[in-house]
Amino acid sequence: EKGIDPYTASIRFDVIGIEMKKEELPEAEPENSSNITENWLPPKPVKDVLDTNGKSIDKEIVRVGDTLKYTITVENTSSYPQTYSLTDVIPEQLSFIKADHKGTMSGNTVQWELNMKSEEKMTVSYEAKVRENMEGKQVRNVAVLHADKETEVRSNEVINYVAKDPVKSVRTLSEKDVDGQTL
Repeated sequence: EKGIDPYTASIRFDVIGIEMKKEELPEAEPENSSNITENWLPPKPVKDVLDTNGKSIDKEIVRVGDTLKYTITVENTSSYPQTYSLTDVIPEQLSFIKADHKGTMSGNTVQWELNMKSEEKMTVSYEAKVRENMEGKQVRNVAVLHADKETEVRSNEVINYVAKDPVKSVRTLSEKDVDGQTL
């Protein structure tokens, strides 16, 4: 009705025949107050690719046989401890070498189980080698952070380009191939 103050309006319980004002109603307790969760998403993981000297080489040229180190930084900005699963599919142009922080390889995927404290930041990494016969290919890579069964957060994508080795060819001015010949 018009003009009713919602904070002092009477609520009538016809079933049991009593009236109570809103401020007299008991507070509702959550059924399982120990499992209160935040409506929150973890920040996007930050990915980088490094050479053997530790220099970032994202979007740079690499060669067959080069060892690349991929780093993934994850942050728990929640006020509660969190357990995450972090996965990274190894691109077909690479051969897996090793992972740190107990990263395990299954098929073509590296996986870490990360038990993180509130406000903790952690960086994990793995190494992989550029495979033979991959000249001219792009190596694209992302990691995926799994916060729970439905929540996935993808990292930024890092890219490298596998160089083609130059082809040596010795020719005369008339374009005759004389490679390996004594002139």
